[in-house]
Amino acid sequence: MRSFANRQYRRQTLVNVDEITGRRRLRRNRRRDWSRRMVRENTVTADDLIWPIFVIEGQGVTEPIAAMPGVE
Repeated sequence: MRSFANRQYRRQTLVNVDEITGRRRLRRNRRRDWSRRMVRENTVTADDLIWPIFVIEGQGVTEPIAAMPGVE
């Protein structure tokens, strides 16, 4: 009974996207600038990253950071 239910589910979910959309890209939700900004692709560069620096008292003293395994 279980395998039949799985086959039935798969048969319903395998739908050709072109049949639904008519080979058109649905853009009606991106008419406004705020919605276009929300879904646009982003690029992350090294300038966007933060280098965490932990300062402790003393010279040459290292202390392991529990939340960051392998980092002292």
